[in-house]
Amino acid sequence: MYNSAFAFEKFLAERWESLPLQGLESWGKKLAFSILERVVNYKKKTVTFDATSYECLFLGDPKNRPFVWLHGFSDNKYSFSRVAMKLSRKFYVVIPDLPGFDNSTQLIHQEYNLDYYTAYVAALFQQLELKDAILAGNSLGGAIALQLAAQRGELVSHIMPVNTAGVLGPTLRGFYRELLSGHNIFHITSYRDFEYFLGRIFYRLPPLPFPLKLFVYRELRHNSFWYNKLMSDLTHGLFGAEGLKEARQYKNFGLDNMLSQVNCPTDIIWGEQDSLFPLELGYYLTEKIRKASLHIITNCGHCPHLEAPEHLAHLFLKLA
Repeated sequence: MYNSAFAFEKFLAERWESLPLQGLESWGKKLAFSILERVVNYKKKTVTFDATSYECLFLGDPKNRPFVWLHGFSDNKYSFSRVAMKLSRKFYVVIPDLPGFDNSTQLIHQEYNLDYYTAYVAALFQQLELKDAILAGNSLGGAIALQLAAQRGELVSHIMPVNTAGVLGPTLRGFYRELLSGHNIFHITSYRDFEYFLGRIFYRLPPLPFPLKLFVYRELRHNSFWYNKLMSDLTHGLFGAEGLKEARQYKNFGLDNMLSQVNCPTDIIWGEQDSLFPLELGYYLTEKIRKASLHIITNCGHCPHLEAPEHLAHLFLKLA
């Protein structure tokens, strides 16, 4: 049954690709996001960093405590909407774009490493005058939150990394082991690659209408080579560097050495069945950060905000 469904979807995706619909897709994307903004009642504002403008979404009462969400690699700010609506009853929710993940901010000569993203988020906090903020993020967003807390602790009062990237642990495994061998699951060139990607990101794939699934596939495929560039920037050459086998060499690519500098309350949240970053990394983080606690979401993969939004929102509200 699965093979038949896959074959049919693959057939439709290939037929769609043969049609000159790039302009229509771009228009449809803008329309869909515009409708979502109205339904959720987002407000928008831009911040400037390194001579480039980036859009932020806002939801809730500005008098409430700020809750800032940073999306993950290949994701976008709109994917947090279901959780944001729950949180907006208590918090002033701020969801920024991240540089490099919107077509208008893809600058080929820019090195998009964690230092750059951390500087961007620090500038965002200062421009928006965010005080006593909670900073949360998934995957790449979690890594940025960890580095900001370690280096600019005065800007955040509480962090909540969700299935965070950027931490290697005592043994290189999962996604980073694959990167070392030159395999980047975000480099998608076929519908089979896309199906594999979904299987790795999710433990249980959320309901996804085929037109939306096709849109996500087209976006990922369009950006496949760009995501190789970003991955190389973020890992400082770890991507495809087969010779780096010793722990003393590859440790330099992660945040491990600065975890002891995180002094704010840290609630680490982990989807138990994450195949990219195993749960063991959550336990490792809890040991390395002084004020850290680990909270596990069962039957969930790498993106709890998409796979278990109700559970994640409940955790955020409970822990803050």
